[in-house]
Amino acid sequence: MLYAQGLLPLLVPLSVWLIEPGRYRRLMVLPFLALGVVLTGYQLWALLNFNTSIFTEGHSVIYRNPATSNLVIAVLYVIATCGSLFFSGYRYIIALGTVNLIGVLLVLWLKHYAFTSVWCAYAAVVSVLIYFHFSRRRAAERHHRLLRH
Repeated sequence: MLYAQGLLPLLVPLSVWLIEPGRYRRLMVLPFLALGVVLTGYQLWALLNFNTSIFTEGHSVIYRNPATSNLVIAVLYVIATCGSLFFSGYRYIIALGTVNLIGVLLVLWLKHYAFTSVWCAYAAVVSVLIYFHFSRRRAAERHHRLLRH
Protein backbone atom coordinates (compact mmCIF):
# COMPACT_ATOMS: atom_id res chain seq x y z
CA MET A 1 0.00 0.00 0.00
CA LEU A 2 2.78 2.43 0.88
CA TYR A 3 4.42 1.81 -2.48
CA ALA A 4 1.36 1.45 -4.74
CA GLN A 5 -0.71 4.25 -3.27
CA GLY A 6 1.94 6.31 -1.50
CA LEU A 7 5.05 6.40 -3.66
CA LEU A 8 3.91 5.54 -7.18
CA PRO A 9 2.15 8.89 -7.83
CA LEU A 10 5.56 10.52 -7.29
CA LEU A 11 7.80 7.90 -8.88
CA VAL A 12 6.07 7.69 -12.27
CA PRO A 13 6.21 11.41 -13.16
CA LEU A 14 9.66 11.70 -11.55
CA SER A 15 10.91 8.86 -13.76
CA VAL A 16 9.56 10.51 -16.90
CA TRP A 17 11.02 13.84 -15.84
CA LEU A 18 14.44 12.28 -15.21
CA ILE A 19 14.70 10.42 -18.53
CA GLU A 20 13.61 13.29 -20.75
CA PRO A 21 16.68 14.93 -22.29
CA GLY A 22 14.99 18.14 -23.44
CA ARG A 23 13.93 21.09 -21.31
CA TYR A 24 10.58 21.45 -23.11
CA ARG A 25 9.45 17.90 -22.30
CA ARG A 26 10.60 18.26 -18.70
CA LEU A 27 8.54 21.44 -18.34
CA MET A 28 5.49 19.62 -19.69
CA VAL A 29 5.93 16.86 -17.10
CA LEU A 30 6.46 19.28 -14.20
CA PRO A 31 2.74 19.76 -13.30
CA PHE A 32 2.34 15.98 -13.01
CA LEU A 33 5.44 15.81 -10.84
CA ALA A 34 4.08 18.57 -8.58
CA LEU A 35 0.75 16.71 -8.30
CA GLY A 36 2.68 13.53 -7.52
CA VAL A 37 4.59 15.25 -4.69
CA VAL A 38 1.38 16.57 -3.11
CA LEU A 39 -0.54 13.32 -3.60
CA THR A 40 2.32 11.23 -2.25
CA GLY A 41 2.55 13.42 0.85
CA TYR A 42 -1.18 13.14 1.47
CA GLN A 43 -1.45 9.42 0.77
CA LEU A 44 1.55 8.50 2.92
CA TRP A 45 0.14 10.62 5.75
CA ALA A 46 -3.30 9.01 5.36
CA LEU A 47 -1.96 5.46 5.14
CA LEU A 48 0.13 5.98 8.26
CA ASN A 49 -2.60 7.72 10.26
CA PHE A 50 -5.79 5.83 9.36
CA ASN A 51 -6.49 2.13 9.66
CA THR A 52 -6.63 0.24 6.40
CA SER A 53 -9.07 -2.66 6.23
CA ILE A 54 -7.94 -5.60 4.13
CA PHE A 55 -10.36 -8.33 3.09
CA THR A 56 -11.30 -10.47 0.10
CA GLU A 57 -14.29 -10.16 -2.18
CA GLY A 58 -14.97 -11.57 -5.63
CA HIS A 59 -11.61 -13.37 -5.74
CA SER A 60 -9.74 -10.10 -5.13
CA VAL A 61 -8.01 -8.45 -2.20
CA ILE A 62 -9.75 -5.25 -1.10
CA TYR A 63 -7.94 -2.39 0.64
CA ARG A 64 -10.07 0.30 2.29
CA ASN A 65 -8.66 3.38 3.93
CA PRO A 66 -11.15 6.10 4.91
CA ALA A 67 -8.81 8.87 3.76
CA THR A 68 -7.62 7.41 0.46
CA SER A 69 -10.60 5.39 -0.81
CA ASN A 70 -12.56 8.08 -2.63
CA LEU A 71 -13.19 9.28 -6.17
CA VAL A 72 -11.18 12.53 -5.93
CA ILE A 73 -8.06 10.69 -4.79
CA ALA A 74 -8.59 8.03 -7.49
CA VAL A 75 -8.84 10.64 -10.25
CA LEU A 76 -5.77 12.53 -9.00
CA TYR A 77 -3.91 9.22 -8.78
CA VAL A 78 -4.72 8.38 -12.41
CA ILE A 79 -3.69 11.87 -13.54
CA ALA A 80 -0.37 11.67 -11.65
CA THR A 81 0.52 8.11 -12.66
CA CYS A 82 -0.69 8.15 -16.28
CA GLY A 83 -0.66 11.79 -17.35
CA SER A 84 3.05 12.44 -17.49
CA LEU A 85 3.60 9.40 -19.71
CA PHE A 86 1.71 11.09 -22.56
CA PHE A 87 4.17 14.00 -22.60
CA SER A 88 7.29 11.91 -23.07
CA GLY A 89 9.38 12.15 -26.20
CA TYR A 90 9.72 8.35 -26.28
CA ARG A 91 7.13 6.26 -28.16
CA TYR A 92 7.37 3.40 -25.68
CA ILE A 93 6.64 5.67 -22.76
CA ILE A 94 3.61 7.11 -24.58
CA ALA A 95 2.53 3.53 -25.36
CA LEU A 96 2.86 2.74 -21.65
CA GLY A 97 0.65 5.73 -20.88
CA THR A 98 -1.95 4.58 -23.38
CA VAL A 99 -1.97 1.00 -22.11
CA ASN A 100 -2.04 2.21 -18.50
CA LEU A 101 -4.94 4.57 -19.09
CA ILE A 102 -6.95 1.87 -20.87
CA GLY A 103 -6.01 -0.58 -18.12
CA VAL A 104 -6.95 1.73 -15.27
CA LEU A 105 -10.29 2.51 -16.89
CA LEU A 106 -10.97 -1.21 -17.39
CA VAL A 107 -10.02 -2.00 -13.80
CA LEU A 108 -12.23 0.80 -12.50
CA TRP A 109 -15.10 -0.41 -14.66
CA LEU A 110 -14.76 -4.14 -13.98
CA LYS A 111 -13.47 -4.27 -10.39
CA HIS A 112 -13.60 -0.77 -8.90
CA TYR A 113 -14.01 -2.24 -5.41
CA ALA A 114 -10.65 -4.03 -5.73
CA PHE A 115 -8.82 -1.31 -7.65
CA THR A 116 -5.53 -1.41 -5.72
CA SER A 117 -4.91 -5.15 -5.91
CA VAL A 118 -6.08 -5.60 -9.49
CA TRP A 119 -4.20 -2.50 -10.63
CA CYS A 120 -1.00 -3.82 -9.04
CA ALA A 121 -1.33 -7.15 -10.85
CA TYR A 122 -2.05 -5.34 -14.10
CA ALA A 123 0.87 -2.93 -13.62
CA ALA A 124 3.23 -5.85 -13.08
CA VAL A 125 2.28 -7.27 -16.47
CA VAL A 126 2.48 -3.88 -18.23
CA SER A 127 5.91 -3.21 -16.76
CA VAL A 128 7.24 -5.35 -19.60
CA LEU A 129 6.86 -2.21 -21.78
CA ILE A 130 9.26 -0.41 -19.49
CA TYR A 131 11.76 -3.22 -19.88
CA PHE A 132 11.53 -3.07 -23.68
CA HIS A 133 11.91 0.70 -23.68
CA PHE A 134 15.17 0.60 -21.77
CA SER A 135 16.46 -2.49 -23.61
CA ARG A 136 15.92 -0.86 -27.01
CA ARG A 137 17.33 2.44 -25.81
CA ARG A 138 20.45 0.75 -24.44
CA ALA A 139 20.90 -1.25 -27.66
CA ALA A 140 20.53 1.91 -29.77
CA GLU A 141 23.10 3.73 -27.64
CA ARG A 142 25.55 0.82 -28.00
CA HIS A 143 24.98 0.76 -31.76
CA HIS A 144 25.52 4.53 -31.97
CA ARG A 145 28.78 4.28 -29.99
CA LEU A 146 30.04 1.50 -32.28
CA LEU A 147 29.31 3.59 -35.36
CA ARG A 148 31.31 6.53 -33.96
CA HIS A 149 34.39 4.41 -33.39
